Amino acid sequence: MRVIKFCRQASIFLIVFASLASLAPRAVALSAQGTRKQARTVKRDKSAARRAPTPEDFFRKGNASLKAEQYQEAVEAFKEATRLKPDFTIAYNNLGVTYGRVGQYAEAIEAYKRAIGLNPGSADTYFNLGVAYGKAQRYDEAIAAYAEAIRLKPEYADAYFNSGLMHEKLEQHAQAVESYKRVLSINPDYPNARKYLEQSQAFLPPPAPSKGVDAPKKRERRKGSRRAPGSRKPVPAPKAT
Repeated sequence: MRVIKFCRQASIFLIVFASLASLAPRAVALSAQGTRKQARTVKRDKSAARRAPTPEDFFRKGNASLKAEQYQEAVEAFKEATRLKPDFTIAYNNLGVTYGRVGQYAEAIEAYKRAIGLNPGSADTYFNLGVAYGKAQRYDEAIAAYAEAIRLKPEYADAYFNSGLMHEKLEQHAQAVESYKRVLSINPDYPNARKYLEQSQAFLPPPAPSKGVDAPKKRERRKGSRRAPGSRKPVPAPKAT
């Protein structure tokens, strides 16, 4: 009887042990799976921390530096953004704006040209290009840039106004008059447009007299009635995108 009882106990022990043994591999497997999952999570976190900055990251950094008037940092950030993403149009535009802030107009012009090459339909970029040309005293090219901005945006009062200023620089008073008139037709309250229109009109020759009517005496202009060249400030370039 003792032998039979011992055998039964041994059988129960073996069954329990086998059951435990069958559970062990699964528990180990689950533990290893959890460890691998945690390892992948940590690896992803480290990878994200080490992620190389994107062109957009540099663009945002450039905008922040431009706003803080840290122009050298802004230039470097925008240049890096365009290096990583050569078709980054607005980064080229903002690079041009930054160069303009520090008086590097040749570099600003090149940056705007790159932006226009990528997006020739931007009236604001043509306007910015016109401002840079004007600052560089390249007045004919400024007028051409403003004309293109107007072609793309016919009611662009700022472009008409600055075009009038450029015509005055070249002593093209009739064209300046037409530009100022166009400004006032778009916005009758445009600052200084009416005053500059009247001053430009003073330089036009009097109209030809009708037949049979004595020609009026030529009006004498007072010295100093016109502002010194360069005293009128063009409308500034639009804010960076």
